[in-house]
Amino acid sequence: MKRQGLVGAALAASLFVAKAASACGGFFCQPEQPVEQAGEQIVFAVDGTTVTTIVQVQYEGPSEAFSWVLPVPSKPSVGVSTDELFTRLRQVTDPAFRLEILEGEDGCRARGCEISDASFAVDASEATDGTDGVDGVDGGVDILDQGAVGPYDYTVIEADTGDLLYTWLDDNGYDQPPEAKAEITHYVNQKFVFVAVKLQKDVGAGSVVPISLTYESSTFACVPLRLTSIAATPDMPVRAWVLAKARAVPVNYFHATVNARALPWMSCARGSATWGCDQAYWDLVSRASDAGEGRTFVTEYARTVDPTGFQLPLFSLNELSTASDAEYFFSLLSVADGGTAPQVLETLSALMPMKPGAPGECANSSQFYGPLFEECRSHHLSPEFVFDSGKAAAAIETALNEPIRAANTLFETHSYITRLYTRISPDEMTLDPLFSFNADLPDVSNVHTLRLTPECAGGSKDAIRYRAEWPTGEVDYTATDRCGEPELPPSFQQPALGDLQILTESGPAEIIRPDAVPSRIAALEGRAPSPGKSTVVQTGTARASGFDTISGTLSLAPAVGGSDIDWSSGGDGNGTGCSLGGSSSPWLPLLLSLLALLGAGTVGRARR
Repeated sequence: MKRQGLVGAALAASLFVAKAASACGGFFCQPEQPVEQAGEQIVFAVDGTTVTTIVQVQYEGPSEAFSWVLPVPSKPSVGVSTDELFTRLRQVTDPAFRLEILEGEDGCRARGCEISDASFAVDASEATDGTDGVDGVDGGVDILDQGAVGPYDYTVIEADTGDLLYTWLDDNGYDQPPEAKAEITHYVNQKFVFVAVKLQKDVGAGSVVPISLTYESSTFACVPLRLTSIAATPDMPVRAWVLAKARAVPVNYFHATVNARALPWMSCARGSATWGCDQAYWDLVSRASDAGEGRTFVTEYARTVDPTGFQLPLFSLNELSTASDAEYFFSLLSVADGGTAPQVLETLSALMPMKPGAPGECANSSQFYGPLFEECRSHHLSPEFVFDSGKAAAAIETALNEPIRAANTLFETHSYITRLYTRISPDEMTLDPLFSFNADLPDVSNVHTLRLTPECAGGSKDAIRYRAEWPTGEVDYTATDRCGEPELPPSFQQPALGDLQILTESGPAEIIRPDAVPSRIAALEGRAPSPGKSTVVQTGTARASGFDTISGTLSLAPAVGGSDIDWSSGGDGNGTGCSLGGSSSPWLPLLLSLLALLGAGTVGRARR
């Protein structure tokens, strides 16, 4: 997504405690085997100043080409998590869109051309135990920690200068392009430490699992974008879940709501390809972000949650520890819950390493750690080796279930979940987004419903218009097509942006005009979270009906209940604020009703 650049100027002091904008990180890769990031999904769990960051790693390519470097504010504990964490979060928080065709008064209905039932779920995939206290010095680069977790080897390092760290990364197989040097220096100058990660030898790229880092930081949640830009794709989706006690807000980025009218409601309801509906939503967010020069997040979900709804099931491995021999163990494992998980192969490889040069199928890890174990063990293991089913089962249990227990603990100890989303291109990744908290803002529903009620005239049962209740709370009327079905204006003719906002750490959103962005963007860059905000408990609980805003409602006719058809898814530059449009003229409702009765289509709306 290319945007026209706007020159920003700092006009006012930040409402937050002023400090240098903090940074957070990204991928490196060998130039001949680029690690292209098609999307970034991150979970932040914040307790006071203790932050747990879980990053879902997406990588395809040879394992020897994989390397990953992340700057963090302080020395972290390093671990692994589970992809099931992200799966569950997507299941519960993905945007869902529902069109309800209600029954009109006295049997009022469309004449024909029945709308088919269809679903529109936004696909979140977007066809997109170490050793502490290691002392080491390598020419101005200090090794703070190193070890192995899951499929990864890691080193935690700090350096005196960016040049020294860049050289150390090159010398140790973390090859990166020359343009990364300036970004590395930026983080080194802020006294950040770096977590450098590689896949272990002989571990396949398909074994990558989320990486978990826990550290102390007064800047709370920070999405890694500046270094991500080195290997990011254009218009890259970035999705962050923040688990805390209150709603998370972008501190140094704008916030946007999207216009519900710009979605292709009718075409999706009539059974158009689901992916096309997904793409329409993603494009809508992308276009809405343009208003803030790409530095814009949308809140897709924000609410207090019941932790039982997020609990991940543990893998059932009870029988493995009592297996009488290796053959029976591997036969049980082949049908066990989680038996095909990549962590299982990694665990067995650590307990019983394979040796090179084995003949035939004995060189195949899935065969050796499986049906051919007894046949092939002489090629890989010493004659003294005794297979211990209890030890193997305990190691597999640790590898599979400990990350799940840790994820469940996060849900049990954090009562509020915020999901934020943007689409951003590499040339826009010049500032790492920071998040703080605002307990006064309302909850945000991920379910958006458009209700259409047919209305008739003169005793006829054939609909001449539909009363439209939009997810934002607005009410107006739409015309009918030749079959008497609702006919909404073309979605592509509607503006993508609902409101462009600046969110602070208390109070309501400040709505600004897009043309005020140049005068506000520089001030945003200097913002950072205030101390103590992560411990504030949510107070704003009014549920928004959709798109993070409830507009004023212009009611022109009484609502009519009935059966439904569902399709469900997945201020200005001076700080005075402004609202878009609106009128309180007493004759406006009558005029709108008259035009609608004449079949004029969607004729107006009013917003407070």
